[in-house]
Amino acid sequence: MSAWATTVISGLVFLVTFMQWRTAHTKVLLDLFEKRNAAYNGVVDSMRPVFRDGTLHEMKDFWALRRAIDDAFFLFGDDVRVLLRELIGLGATLSSASGVMKNTGNADYHEWVAKTTMRSLVLRRSATSWQS
Repeated sequence: MSAWATTVISGLVFLVTFMQWRTAHTKVLLDLFEKRNAAYNGVVDSMRPVFRDGTLHEMKDFWALRRAIDDAFFLFGDDVRVLLRELIGLGATLSSASGVMKNTGNADYHEWVAKTTMRSLVLRRSATSWQS
């Protein structure tokens, strides 16, 4: 009888231990989801000037985007990191484009447009080359 009781008790202990592990594992996954969701919302919030106006008018908007991306960088895998790096480049392009386009009569305007277009093509090609 005592051997049988020991086996049942050890089985119950194993069951309780497994359920505690599963609860802890689920909590870790939920915490990671909450951190990723907060990072995603931070990136979306920092992109609101772009959604609203089509550009980043002020440097504080660019730095808000940069901070949000830095906060999100380690929470995601390599595929998302590549896209976040591209987003920083596009944010910088938008920020500088806003300043250049205020004065289209500037002699450097056409040179800047050609250089920026080429840079954007290179960024897109390098961001998607790892997929092929």
